[in-house]
Amino acid sequence: MGMYDYFICDTSCPVCGNYIIEPYQTKDFERLLDSYKPGDTVCVEGPIHVYTHCRHHIDIEKFEENMFFVNNTAIWIEYEIPIIDGKIAMDQNQWKLLEVKEVDFNGLTFIPDGMTKEEVVLHYVRFNHKMKHDIEVMSVEKKKWE
Repeated sequence: MGMYDYFICDTSCPVCGNYIIEPYQTKDFERLLDSYKPGDTVCVEGPIHVYTHCRHHIDIEKFEENMFFVNNTAIWIEYEIPIIDGKIAMDQNQWKLLEVKEVDFNGLTFIPDGMTKEEVVLHYVRFNHKMKHDIEVMSVEKKKWE
């Protein structure tokens, strides 16, 4: 997968309409896990490409004791966003939706004994919300030091 930067913005899934909690990623900057948002001044000329996914279905199967196999069905979402006068376009009407497709990704995870499937899904969703919040906080902290 390699390194990337985050693109933080408020968008909804073009398929289900839900708020997208996963931060967008881009490889069009320096790939240092920095955070950018609409309106930021950047040192690239052409449009940037950002991508994320909206989780639509989480299926959890027990694998061994407290190890579980988690399969996610999600919608891959990719935009091309223009750079206007050195700034990332803020008006989402100027963004070009490049791709929307269903994807699956999965992996093994450890889950504490006694958790129900519903608790696991809730924990998973809360973790994603916390990750988005932490990225936003890191972005604010970085700006303080610049």
